[in-house]
Amino acid sequence: SDADGWVLGVKATGGGGVSDWMARGGGEARVAGPYGDFGVVEGVAEHVLVAGGSGITPIYAVVRALVARGLRPVLYFGNDRPEDAMYGPELRALAAAGQLELHEVVGCAWPALQVPSDAALYMCGPSGMMDALAATVKGHAAERTRLEHYTAARGEGMNEEKTTYQPER
Repeated sequence: SDADGWVLGVKATGGGGVSDWMARGGGEARVAGPYGDFGVVEGVAEHVLVAGGSGITPIYAVVRALVARGLRPVLYFGNDRPEDAMYGPELRALAAAGQLELHEVVGCAWPALQVPSDAALYMCGPSGMMDALAATVKGHAAERTRLEHYTAARGEGMNEEKTTYQPER
């Protein structure tokens, strides 16, 4: 939450149902939570974050918390097009200020991710992306790993059929 209340990230996709309703102004809604354990991993110097599409929503909250602590996280962020990126201008401004190392992935071919073994790893994205990047998580310490996935709404891109893992050569 911000000092003035909660920040809610919503991406209208033209097929997201509730997200499209909310993006149009919706109406009143009851909110519960937050639930889960997708917060900042404490006691770690390096933080690598990976997001696809609207999976940036919880990742962005972690990025902001880390930057507020004076840390410089690394973020890999995939979208079909740069202009589709939720929080794109804010993330690019943090990168320009030297507060974030930002790697924007355009399309669904992800590069090999550089994740030091002692770093915290956070990943949130559609199931296809998470499956394609499973090798990144394999063997990483569970206590330093935060994962969240979802089924991409039609029109969001980053879907299961298109996501591939392309190691850099």
